[in-house]
Amino acid sequence: MSEVVGGGTKGTRSYNKSFSLIFMFILLLGYWLYVWQFERINLTQTPPFWWNTIVNRFPLFEILSRFLLSLLELLSPRVLRHFIPIILGGWLARISISRFLESFYDLPDHPSANSLLSRFLAWGVPNRLVGSVNHRGFAEQKEGNPQLRVGGPGYLLVSQGTVAITEINGRFIRTLGPGSHTLDRFEYPAAVLDVRPQEREATNVKMFTSDGIDLTADVSVTFQVGRGGQEPSREQTFPFDPVAARMAAYSTINLNDEQDLSWDTITLFITAAELRNLVAESRLDELIHAWPSGIHPHPRLKRAMEQRARLIMRNDGVEIRKTRLGRFDLPELVVLQNINFWRSQWEKQQKLPQLENETTTLEEVDRDNVLATANFVQELVDRLSPTRSPYDQLETKSFRALEAVEGMETHLRQAQDSSPLIERQLAAIGNLKQQLLDE
Repeated sequence: MSEVVGGGTKGTRSYNKSFSLIFMFILLLGYWLYVWQFERINLTQTPPFWWNTIVNRFPLFEILSRFLLSLLELLSPRVLRHFIPIILGGWLARISISRFLESFYDLPDHPSANSLLSRFLAWGVPNRLVGSVNHRGFAEQKEGNPQLRVGGPGYLLVSQGTVAITEINGRFIRTLGPGSHTLDRFEYPAAVLDVRPQEREATNVKMFTSDGIDLTADVSVTFQVGRGGQEPSREQTFPFDPVAARMAAYSTINLNDEQDLSWDTITLFITAAELRNLVAESRLDELIHAWPSGIHPHPRLKRAMEQRARLIMRNDGVEIRKTRLGRFDLPELVVLQNINFWRSQWEKQQKLPQLENETTTLEEVDRDNVLATANFVQELVDRLSPTRSPYDQLETKSFRALEAVEGMETHLRQAQDSSPLIERQLAAIGNLKQQLLDE
């Protein structure tokens, strides 16, 4: 059971009440003695006849004669008649106060107002239950039990998993944990909080990207009143920090004249608002396409949303445990554009291996052609070299050139099936060969 007292102590208030009662008693006694002296009643000098008869029969009463006769003087009808206006005024005042309480606290009937007034006038704390509160429908509980609106003196029961914030005349007094608590006069539960973990969800949260595209997503958040680093135990199943509970109880947001958000609704509101801010800072392709490093933006966005909301709600006494971000729903036109983009990317990926194979083949063909040309040139040089045999020197230049061209044609035809450029080269060699034959 947790309890934090604020705004004064019960001992101080009890002392003030005792002092007031003593002062009123002294004032009443002084008035009584004043009236007694005002009436000038003196039974000690002229005792009544019936008292003389008693003293004659019982001489021992003579010892108490002066004291008893003085007491009879104070209780004389001539003295007591002066209390009639006070008694009548007190009775009228009680009726007036009872009527006022019935109207001020909207009590159901006059007996309820009299019962409330009797509790206020009782000495100490009456053994009476003001009410019991829990986290389910506190507004309905106050509506059905007017004593919760009025408050003490009396006892208040707080159910498990619930925290009550009490006030007197709108001023915070203390935080009450589960269990039975004694309420002072006019101390009432102003707010009741559920300290168990809770979950809230918002569907189809609308957002806009930095490039002006609207999208929606589902958001949920799990939270509870700040625990102050405490862990659940046998003595306290749902731990809480009294300061955090007070901060959460007084955390409200006024959206308009008809709607106020309490601490448990604010948490979801702030989480969704931070998500909108993050989406507004990013382009659409940054939100739905993976980064070059392979990291998908969706988990990163969820973590950033959770961190921002956790920092904000910590100042309101709320501890966010986890969040969930659903998939993004895009407009139909944007979906079609992305499908076409993804299809083109997929087709490009499918063609890359084929292009790589063709490139490799062309490189191999070019390398073979270069080698074949180099071998042919070397052979041609050897044929045209003047150091060859005397028989070769008798050959004409035209014959040697024709032989070289035919050798080149042979090399090119061997690579005809591997390269599309061979056709043009063969055509050029054919023209050259025809010119040599003409010569």
